[in-house]
Amino acid sequence: MKQEINRSLNIISDFVEYNKIKVVKEQIDLNCLLDDVYDSFKILMTNKKIKLEYKNRNDQEIYFNGDYERLKQVIINLLKNSLESIEDKGRIELSSNIYKKHLDIIVEDNGIGMTKEELEKVTEMFYTTKPTGSGLGVALSNEIIKAHNGELIYTSEKNKGTKVTIRLPYNG
Repeated sequence: MKQEINRSLNIISDFVEYNKIKVVKEQIDLNCLLDDVYDSFKILMTNKKIKLEYKNRNDQEIYFNGDYERLKQVIINLLKNSLESIEDKGRIELSSNIYKKHLDIIVEDNGIGMTKEELEKVTEMFYTTKPTGSGLGVALSNEIIKAHNGELIYTSEKNKGTKVTIRLPYNG
């Protein structure tokens, strides 16, 4: 609970300083980050009829430069969005892919998806498709990823689901 409160306070602080998002980069173990996110998010999944699939890479060590807490915040936000987009008996998958020059962290769901128009606006500040949404989560997540010299890539189809790829620089 304390972590969620601190995460919320970070979001409010980020809103106040929207264009001044600071990231403190250090060597991060990708497996450790994703294991931590998965363990934190599993708790939120209780009582939901949604299957959370996690494809870990514990067979190989992968280190990259990034701000651990900020990236964790982004991934949890994306997982929450996936969770909220699923109406019944859904599936969310958390995975990663490694390339020579970048790594991808992927959150994919079989939720309600987005129209082409919604997809074009998804990273805009205050844009939301949720009745109680603030329109800050995706916009701030996008800024955090930009501060990592990365990009947030959305692909979605109405009534089919959404795939979000966090693409970060990697020197493997």
